[in-house]
Amino acid sequence: MKHFTMIAQLALAAAMVAGCSSEKSSVDARNESAGTVREKVVQSGLRPQPGRWESQIRIERMEMPGMPAGMAQQMQKSMGAAQSFATCLKPEDAEKPGASFFQKDASGCTYEKFSMADGRIDARMICASEGGRTVMTMAGTYGETGYAIRTTNETSSEGGPPIRMIVAIESRRTGECNGTER
Repeated sequence: MKHFTMIAQLALAAAMVAGCSSEKSSVDARNESAGTVREKVVQSGLRPQPGRWESQIRIERMEMPGMPAGMAQQMQKSMGAAQSFATCLKPEDAEKPGASFFQKDASGCTYEKFSMADGRIDARMICASEGGRTVMTMAGTYGETGYAIRTTNETSSEGGPPIRMIVAIESRRTGECNGTER
């Protein structure tokens, strides 16, 4: 579960950044820390548009060798079903995208590549932890009022089988916040 939580946080972080406007600014990084990439995004002028964002996250595929049969059946039932939620992005938060847009503790993470330009995002990040590592790739599109990203996450740990998950995230700005968001 620890790996799933980290993967989910990374996917959500990428999704929030991808809500940025499609201004002429862009970000391109190679072999840089998550913190350095975060700073480049802040300096680029790319900003998400404030307001109510309605999102769906869908696990398209999950491979966990050795998973108990009952758990595997439960996962198959939920596979492909979208989880929906709404968030409110306040103007002051949109102006200063920070750690909340990225993994909160990304000290062991490095982007092999990170590119946001012309409405497209393409990234590959590697996170090393004690006894394991996670590789996450992201690809998709973004604009002022919506984005669609697909992430592939592969987690391996010493002595355990690798876990692979493909997640699709779609979101769109639907107007002003109304107080019912998370």
